[in-house]
Amino acid sequence: MCEPLHSSRAKGRHLRSSKDAGRVGEAQIFPTVHGAAPGDPRTKYADAGLRPWFVVFDGDASAFLTRNGPGWYDDNHYYVVMTDAHNVAPAIDSRNPTVAQASERAALLAKNHASVLTSDWADLTTVLPKVLPRG
Repeated sequence: MCEPLHSSRAKGRHLRSSKDAGRVGEAQIFPTVHGAAPGDPRTKYADAGLRPWFVVFDGDASAFLTRNGPGWYDDNHYYVVMTDAHNVAPAIDSRNPTVAQASERAALLAKNHASVLTSDWADLTTVLPKVLPRG
């Protein structure tokens, strides 16, 4: 039985092939490893040659904070997308938190190595463009 080819593996193979052909400078996207996990989550890929091409990690913000911590991601300087920022305890409104609540949440996640956080705070135009130090 064949292993299903997920888009993340296909992107990793494409990058490896591009490097082998001397064309890695043309890369415009890197695959993302989904799901926060302690340690190196790339070990779920049987083909160890694909692992170096996964440099973006995506997972639930609560999982990063409660189960994983920034540890491995911070130590290795990886790009981390923390999703559902509003659900971190104590949860705040997913669409309309106060500016103070959203700013505090962004600062907390940045402190815990978030490169980017996600929530549906479309109207918080003073919070959305913030750039905060990580770690």
